[in-house]
Amino acid sequence: MQRVLGGDHPDTLRLSSTLAVILGALKRAGQARQRGEDTLNRMGRVLGTDHPDVLRLAHDFGHF
Repeated sequence: MQRVLGGDHPDTLRLSSTLAVILGALKRAGQARQRGEDTLNRMGRVLGTDHPDVLRLAHDFGHF
């Protein structure tokens, strides 16, 4: 999807955040944290920090 839509497209960002959560569930904490932080930063820039997807991902990664 990233190749077609680009890395900052909202659909790409949603899938990336889902992957971060899945990685965490698989106990791959380092990869989950890296993916989550990167995605959270891009989502905040693209969608705005008050967007529900940004708030959800921030909550999943303990940013509240």
